[in-house]
Amino acid sequence: MPDPGPADGWRLLERRLGRLLDEAVAAGVFPGAVAAVSAGTPHGRRSIVIGAGRTRRRGGRPVGPETVYDLASLTKPLATALSIFSLTGRGKTSPAATLGTIFGPDAPADKRDITLAMLLGHTSGLPAHRPFFKRLRHLPAAQRRAALVRAVLAEPLARPPGTAQVYSDLGFILLGAAVERLSGMSLDTYTARHVFPHLGTAADALFFNPGNVPRPADYAPTERCSWRGRHLLGEVHDDNAWAAGGVCGHAGLFGTAGG
Repeated sequence: MPDPGPADGWRLLERRLGRLLDEAVAAGVFPGAVAAVSAGTPHGRRSIVIGAGRTRRRGGRPVGPETVYDLASLTKPLATALSIFSLTGRGKTSPAATLGTIFGPDAPADKRDITLAMLLGHTSGLPAHRPFFKRLRHLPAAQRRAALVRAVLAEPLARPPGTAQVYSDLGFILLGAAVERLSGMSLDTYTARHVFPHLGTAADALFFNPGNVPRPADYAPTERCSWRGRHLLGEVHDDNAWAAGGVCGHAGLFGTAGG
């Protein structure tokens, strides 16, 4: 963003941002929110982190920089894509690597030539989304992650690879599985060891949270899920990611703005 200038400009920006958040809370847009702005400027790095409202419309705690949110599809750029770039930098793979070379005979013929670059750029030909959770949730929990990857690999392509750009959860599910195949680690372990420490964030600013809520009061609820029968608090909102155990290439990341 453009540098607002010296300290007075940043204080003005903070007041305006706070006013916008307060107005949105009053209008019922959301019960609470956190906004963060950071930029390197001629005056040094400046940051604003400001919260407004509460974690629930009725009750809850005031929202602030340490409130934990489900970051949903930000998992794709902040965890999965960076893991692929990390593995590339470490000589473990390249953007031109194909699903055939990574998954071997598990990759069907129509997907063997799809590259990591295609998956990263959403040009793989895979459809945007499929509700795999509807059948996965009936399997034993220990079988669901592998079953999800098999389901994506078996899903018919919506178009030939490389012919169109369509934002695809399915492509990033495969990228997350590729990270695990290439590294020999789970995606959450790889990101914790090789990605997040290099982002300049606090140790707990970004993390996967597969069903473990150590500080429930610090989490902002996402919604009341009709089929899970409860408010989602510290468990991933995305249905396919939840069915797979909460750690996936397309969703599952949690974090704070104050890290």
